[in-house]
Amino acid sequence: MGRPSGGGKPTPGTFFRLDIRWLKREGLLTPGRVTTLRETHYGRPRGVVRIEAGDDGVTLSIHGRTQWLGITETPVHLGGSRPWFRCGCGNRAALVYGSPHAGGSRFACRECKRLAYPSQREDPRHRPTTMAARIRQQLGGSPSLAVPFPDKPKGMHWTTYERRRAMAQAYERRGLAGMHAALERLQGRIARAGGVAAP
Repeated sequence: MGRPSGGGKPTPGTFFRLDIRWLKREGLLTPGRVTTLRETHYGRPRGVVRIEAGDDGVTLSIHGRTQWLGITETPVHLGGSRPWFRCGCGNRAALVYGSPHAGGSRFACRECKRLAYPSQREDPRHRPTTMAARIRQQLGGSPSLAVPFPDKPKGMHWTTYERRRAMAQAYERRGLAGMHAALERLQGRIARAGGVAAP
């Protein structure tokens, strides 16, 4: 049996995720600030983490365990700075992951948790169709290729809309060509096995 796409690694969606950009926007990194975040997964409570902000990091408490996670900043081109978690491995990360049901309670970067992006788990033959569906959704339409392509959203430039429609159509053609090739291979196998292939 072939190795699954993405190496069989879990995906970020199965982990309790902390986004330092969101924490900063919400003012939760102010030294001395204490916050409790509850996470749900498909509508069910999954975990609670207590975050206590310090001068150069946060103390995370989950399931009776505490962990210090440093924060560093890098300058932004137009002024100001961008915060990053400093993972235990030394990497900077905007997102850290740690779930009581997946990977234990310690928060760490994607590399340390050995996480694959959902697209890495997807069969490469399906990616063009997935990309076409994503563009359709971004334009406010249905992801289904069986329905007409969505109209131009209000306020979007025609050149932007036409460029996205051309991209989606190119992905759709690649996806349909891949499906056609897979069907021909299947029909060939059926014929070689002595079955009757569909016309």
